Amino acid sequence: MPLETIFMNTRAAIVFTGNWKAESKAKGLPSRFLPALHENLLSVIRRLPSVDLIIASTDLNVLTLTRDGRSIRLRGKTLAEQLSVATDWTFSEGYDQVLLIAGDIADASENALQAGFAALQGPGGRSVVGRSRDGGFWLAGFNRRPDVDWEMVGLRTPHAASRLIASLRKSGIPVATVSIVDDIDCLDDAVPVVNRLRLARPAFRRRLVSILASMPPSLSPQLPHFLVRFAASSVIGRAPPSR
Repeated sequence: MPLETIFMNTRAAIVFTGNWKAESKAKGLPSRFLPALHENLLSVIRRLPSVDLIIASTDLNVLTLTRDGRSIRLRGKTLAEQLSVATDWTFSEGYDQVLLIAGDIADASENALQAGFAALQGPGGRSVVGRSRDGGFWLAGFNRRPDVDWEMVGLRTPHAASRLIASLRKSGIPVATVSIVDDIDCLDDAVPVVNRLRLARPAFRRRLVSILASMPPSLSPQLPHFLVRFAASSVIGRAPPSR
């Protein structure tokens, strides 16, 4: 059944937060790390004008879509099924532009998301994909229900973005691209991603570093060196004590 909500916007951003407890354990990440990423991403999306935020979470074979505090539970056993179900449901609600966004990213910007929506404007079917350096994608957007076999895309493989783009082009839908954003699949992924936040998002970087510092250094060969460099840079950048 539809969510009983009256909305004024025709654009929707679906953030896939999944089952963060299970994913944190599977990825070897501190329990507070993924929730911090989700909180940051949701705050970025909420700053976008005229966009409805939909949170897609999972528990066993159930996909829960939450908008404006109201939820609907749908069947979604695999990630491919969840993407398909969430996309179909959102377009059935009357949205004209839909972005699917991975929840395990740290540095998606308002500009990149705005560019994603801008790529969907105009006549005819349009799509947009944001690649990750590991071959996957952090964003996929459409202005109509896409004819995509998500199982064939090979989600969570190094070929996912290329296969998605090929599938869309084969169906005759133009594909635009937005900036590359890396997802975080393990602790070793987290260190370089967090390090790149030092200029654009220093406060958020400090928060993530404090969470990473709770992990045993032996779990990642990069972590001890990163924490030492971070501590050194913090001391160098600190104002001298007043006398």
